[in-house]
Amino acid sequence: MTSTPHQRSAPAWSLALWIRKIHTYAGALFAPAIVFFAVTGVLQVYHLHRNQPANGYQAPALIQMFGMLHKDQMLRPPKGEPGGPARAASISSPDSPRPHKAHKSHDGDEGGEVSQGGPAAVPGAMAAGPAAPAPPRPTSFAQALLKAYVAAMGICLTLTTLLGLYLGLQSRRERVTVAILLAVGLIAPAALLLV
Repeated sequence: MTSTPHQRSAPAWSLALWIRKIHTYAGALFAPAIVFFAVTGVLQVYHLHRNQPANGYQAPALIQMFGMLHKDQMLRPPKGEPGGPARAASISSPDSPRPHKAHKSHDGDEGGEVSQGGPAAVPGAMAAGPAAPAPPRPTSFAQALLKAYVAAMGICLTLTTLLGLYLGLQSRRERVTVAILLAVGLIAPAALLLV
């Protein structure tokens, strides 16, 4: 007795159903984190989580906190470390002054290293005062296009994740499971942050 095409494709159909279930459940569980990291990643592409004194931009405290959560998985610096999100966000700012390497003076002697925000350790530099903030680095056209591409990817990832959640909640048989996994994906990371 020969098997029908429908009978021959039954194992493949069963495998496709299992793959769909795994995709739906994993997507529901990790959807909150995917959306969070995609959105905050777009903000970080344009350094919106950092203070930019050269441009007069002051990052809102909430965005600074989200940037720290994205990069370090914490809401504030550890105990014993001075400062808050504003300080942590400004430390790695591309516009903040950086230490300079030792350099040679006009008479051939090597100068000392300049500490961040401190006077130079070369003769005659004490009167100069703190080092001026470094000018913002120019962005090339190719780099600007790459930033736009990465930002578009983050936006599309957010939208497709939300669309996947919508589709997952449309199935009556899986709606409760998807909703429970979505709630776990929201509550579990928040609880770990508060521990």
